[in-house]
Amino acid sequence: MSAAALYDPGRTIRIEDDLESIFYVLLYYAVRFLPHSASQEAVGRILYEVFDDFSDGVKGISCGRGK
Repeated sequence: MSAAALYDPGRTIRIEDDLESIFYVLLYYAVRFLPHSASQEAVGRILYEVFDDFSDGVKGISCGRGK
């Protein structure tokens, strides 16, 4: 899901939201499965910060700093 859609749940999903979602799918698979020089700890941290992290702010729960 795009960051803009996470910040505004009532927002109508637009083409840029879908493109961002495709980017995140490609990013996940690239970091997870393609060969690279990052350590396993770095891969875990990247995946957590982009896909699992969140913050509980004044306006409610929002996506983490990686996204």
